[in-house]
Amino acid sequence: MCLTHPPSVPATPRSADAFHPPRISLRSRLGALVAAGLTCLVAARPAPALAGTYRTIAIDGQFVDWAGIDPVYEDGEDMGDWTDLKSVHLANDENFLYVRLELHAAGDPFTARNNYYFNADNDSGTGFAAGDGSEMLVQGGAGYQERGGGFNEGGISGLGWLAAPAGPGTVFEFRIARTPTFASDGAPVFDGETIGVMFEAQNAAFARKDTAPDVGGLEYMFEGKPPPLAANTTLIHPTTAPWRVNATNTAPPENWMAL
Repeated sequence: MCLTHPPSVPATPRSADAFHPPRISLRSRLGALVAAGLTCLVAARPAPALAGTYRTIAIDGQFVDWAGIDPVYEDGEDMGDWTDLKSVHLANDENFLYVRLELHAAGDPFTARNNYYFNADNDSGTGFAAGDGSEMLVQGGAGYQERGGGFNEGGISGLGWLAAPAGPGTVFEFRIARTPTFASDGAPVFDGETIGVMFEAQNAAFARKDTAPDVGGLEYMFEGKPPPLAANTTLIHPTTAPWRVNATNTAPPENWMAL
């Protein structure tokens, strides 16, 4: 499933059939586990959709502006030659969807072995089935159309991709525009306020080894821009709240409050 990217023509990917398992419903999986007398933890699509976080993020590899944004997904450590995802954070503003990724071990999540699927209409019954109904694939910083059910049906215009830092590492961030279009006809990719996202990691043989989440996709609801304040609002009380100063030029801990 490796993609290469010539300057103007979308790449021809490897066949997805070699490594994508058949789609099995969550109900079927749970039924089989119960019948076998097994107990497990299943990471399923949340319902309702995850409430979005409105924030403009500077893609600079510093991560300071992610303070106060909790992960929308966390995954245990694996042992293998693929990108081992630890957590996913999401945010948006009017123009972009922002993604922060943390890995268990140093790696590069922006190679041809890592696929980011976007279920643009939040309908897993349309688009590329193995990508949870994806209409758009992002791999290596380029976008590919999947709305007809194929792995690569053409290019994406106006992706707005920006990522940092350069790998290898353990913490990364990237953005995509909220207004990309299908290069074939100029139609918008996203047509609603709720989308699904799924991340896939492959090994050196381009075989699927891990997805986030483990089953289905993460539903995310874009958050609108907050209205301007109509009156004074206390953000931090000057006498009762703890005050700390971060002068290290690195991201503060997750429990810091962003103003």
